Amino acid sequence: WPLILASLPSARMAELEELMGGLRELPPHFETDPERIQRRRSEAARLRQGWNELLARNPGLPGELEEHLQRINGTPGNAASFDDLHKLLEAQPYRLAHWRVSGEEINYRRFFDVNDLVALRMENPRVFAETHRMLRQMMAQGHISGMRIDHCDGLLNPRQYLVRLQMLYYAAQLCGPEPQEPTSDNGIELEVQHALSAHHRVNPAFYCVVEKILEPGESLPAEWPVDGTSGYDFIQQVNSLFIDGRNEAANTRAYERFIGRPTNVDSLLYDCKKIVMHTSLASEVNVLAHLLDEISLTDRYARDFTRKTLRDAIRETIACFPVYRSYIDERGEIFERDRAYIQNAIRRAKAMNTGTAASVFDFLGKTLLTEKPQEPDTVYRRKLYFILKFQQLTGPVMAKGLEDTAFYVYNRFVSSNEVGCLPKIFGRSSADFHRDNERRLAEWPNAMLATSTHDTKRSEDVRARLNVLSEIPGEWSAKVSGWRRLNTRVKTTLPDGRTVPDANEEYLLYQTLVGAWPFAMRRQEERAEFTQRIQNYMDKAIHEAKVNVSWINPDPQYSDAMRQFIEGILSPSDRGRTNFFLKRIEAFLPAVQFHGAINSLAQSLLKLTSPGVPDIYQGTESFDFSLVDPDNRRPVDFRWRRQTLNEWNYGTPARLDELLQNFFDGRIKMWMTAQALRLRNEQEYLFRHGAYLPLPVSEEKAEHLCAFARTHGKVTAITAVPRFTHTLMKGELRAPLGDVWGKAAIALPPNGPARWRNVITGAMVDTADGTIACRVLFADFPVALLINES
Repeated sequence: WPLILASLPSARMAELEELMGGLRELPPHFETDPERIQRRRSEAARLRQGWNELLARNPGLPGELEEHLQRINGTPGNAASFDDLHKLLEAQPYRLAHWRVSGEEINYRRFFDVNDLVALRMENPRVFAETHRMLRQMMAQGHISGMRIDHCDGLLNPRQYLVRLQMLYYAAQLCGPEPQEPTSDNGIELEVQHALSAHHRVNPAFYCVVEKILEPGESLPAEWPVDGTSGYDFIQQVNSLFIDGRNEAANTRAYERFIGRPTNVDSLLYDCKKIVMHTSLASEVNVLAHLLDEISLTDRYARDFTRKTLRDAIRETIACFPVYRSYIDERGEIFERDRAYIQNAIRRAKAMNTGTAASVFDFLGKTLLTEKPQEPDTVYRRKLYFILKFQQLTGPVMAKGLEDTAFYVYNRFVSSNEVGCLPKIFGRSSADFHRDNERRLAEWPNAMLATSTHDTKRSEDVRARLNVLSEIPGEWSAKVSGWRRLNTRVKTTLPDGRTVPDANEEYLLYQTLVGAWPFAMRRQEERAEFTQRIQNYMDKAIHEAKVNVSWINPDPQYSDAMRQFIEGILSPSDRGRTNFFLKRIEAFLPAVQFHGAINSLAQSLLKLTSPGVPDIYQGTESFDFSLVDPDNRRPVDFRWRRQTLNEWNYGTPARLDELLQNFFDGRIKMWMTAQALRLRNEQEYLFRHGAYLPLPVSEEKAEHLCAFARTHGKVTAITAVPRFTHTLMKGELRAPLGDVWGKAAIALPPNGPARWRNVITGAMVDTADGTIACRVLFADFPVALLINES
C-alpha cells in the first residue's frame, strides 16, 4: 500500500490515508488471542467495504492503480524492476519459496514429496470437534452406519482419536447433532459424562475399522475401540496361499540372473527408509533432532551430544524400526509390544553403526521408553511430546520407504509387492491361512477382508494371474530372457551411458504386461489404450523407485525413452518388420490367463466366506486388471453389471458350461460372487458369528486344496477351492474338474449331514463315510460352496 500511495494524486490521499490508518491498526496475522482475532476479522470487513465505496466514487482510480501494479510486477529481464514486488511479498504473512524448500524447513505435518497437503492437529479437542461437525450430524440423523479410518498411523495418538470418535457417536445419540459446548477443549467428553450421569440409554458402539498395515507377527492393538482393520492383512494371507513357496529359490535365481546381481530386501528397505528421511521427510527429522537436543541439555550425561549426532541416531533408529510405529500414548503408558519394538530398533541401529558411540543410541532408547517422571514435570512432558512425535514419523517413513520405494525396486515377484505384504514372504500354507482365520474370528470377527482397494499396487486379478508364474519359474525365466533379446533393438542409450530400461525395470515391465494384459484386444484403439496405461504405470514406477529418476529430480529424456520402448515392443509392426515379441508373449499368455482366472475365483470365494466382512472394490465384481492409481480409478461399466444380474435374477439361470467356456467375459466371477453373497444374506449369523473349522484333506492332492467349514447350530457351510491348478493340469487350458482329482477327498465336520446343496451350481451332493470326494465336489465348477439342506 505505501508503494501505491506514493504515486497517487494528493486529492485522494486523505481518503486513502484514513483506510491505511485502519489497516495499520489491525492486529497482526500471527495473533492468537480470540478477542483480537475477532477484532481483526470485523475491522478487515469494514475496511474492505470502505475501499469498495472509494473505488465507486472515483471511477478513474482503478485504472491508475492497475498501471502502478503493472510496474510493481516487474519486467522480465530487468532484475531491479522486481525490487518493489519483493518488498510486497516480504510483508505478507507467508513465505514464498521454491517447493523443494519444504522438504527441509517446514515444521508442519505433510506426506507427499510435492507439498500440497497439510495435516491437521487432530489431537486438539477443538480441532476434532470442528472437523467432525458434519459427521456428528450424520451420526445423529442415522445417515451412516460405520466408518473406515484412512492412515490412522499418521495421527499423533491414534488411540485417543478412536476413543473420541466413539464418544462423538455417543454424544450425537445422547445430545443431538450440534455440540453443546463448542468452545470447550473437552466439550464432547463433558457432554457424554453428563448424559451418562443422567442415566440416558447408550446405543451400541459405532462400527469402525482402521487402515492399519500389520507386519508379520504384529497384532492390532487390543485397546483400540474398533472392529478391526480395513483388510490389508487379509490381502497377504489369501494372496500368499496361491504362491507356490516350493519354488522360491528358483524364482529368486531367475530374478537375480536377469538383473545381474544378488539382492537383499532387508538391506534395500533400510536404504529406502534413509533416502526418504534425507529427502521428502528431512524436515520432520530435523524437528525431532531439535526436540531431542533440548532434552539432552537437561541430562548431564547427554548434554555434549551434538545435534548432528542426535539427528543421525534418530534417522538410523527409524530406518531399523521393525513395524510401522509404536503406540505409547499421551499418558506415557508403554505396552510390552512397543517396548520390544523400540529395543529391537535400538539394538539393530547400534549394530549397523559401529562407528557411532553406543551411548547416543542408549540415550535415545532411554528417552523413548521414559515411563514415570523422575525429573521435573516440564522435562517429562517434553520427553513425552518427543515420543509422540517420533512415533508419528516412523509410520510415514515405513510407508514411503516400503510401499512407495522398495516395492518398485525389489521386483523378484511383484505379486508380493503389495500394501499389507512383505516382498520377502514367498507363499504360505493352507495351515497358515486357517490359523489366520481362526485368530481373526476370535479377536476381530467384524474386521474387513480386502483383496483390492484404492491403494493396492495392482488389482486382485492381476496378482491372481501373476501367482501362476510362481508355479513355472523355469519356463518364466526362459521366456523373459528371450523377450529381452528380442527387444534389445528397441532400447535407447542416453548420452550419459544409461540404457533405458535398465534390467530391473525391464523385469518389472514384463511381469506387469503378463498381469494386466486384457483377455482380448481386437481393435487398434484397445491396443493403444493398453499401451498408454502401461506407459503411465511405468512412468510412475520409475519415479517411485528413485533409482534413475524421481518426482523431485525428474529426467524427461529418461521418461521419454521408457515410453518409446513400451510403444515399440507393443506395436504390431515396426517399419514393416514383424514384432516377434508380441507373437511370443501372446502365445505364452493363454494358460497363465486361464489358471489366473481360477485363482481369482478361489481367492474371491475365500474372502466371501472367511470370518470378517468382505470388501468388494469397484469393478472387481467381474475380472479387473487395473494397476496402481490412477489406473484403478477408471470408470466402471456398472450398466453391464446391472444388466447381467437382472438377466440372472429374472431370466434363465446361467449355464455353468457356458460361463466356463466364456470365462474371459467376467460373468463367471460375477455369478460366483452373486451366489455367495446371496447365501451370506440368507445366513447372516452363520457367516458373522459361526465357528470356523479347517477341514482335513486326503494326502493325494493335499497341496492343491484348501477347505473349511462355518458352523452355527444345525447350519453348516463348506468352502473348498483349488490351488496351483497350472501344475495340477500340467499347463492345459482345462478347469480342474471331475476325474482329475483322482481319489482326493475332504473330511466333513463331525456328525455332519449326508446331503448338501452346492450354492454355486445348484447341484445336490450326497456324501458317505464322512468325506466328500473332490471329483464329485468339483464336478461342474472349479470352486465349491456347500450348505446343508436340513
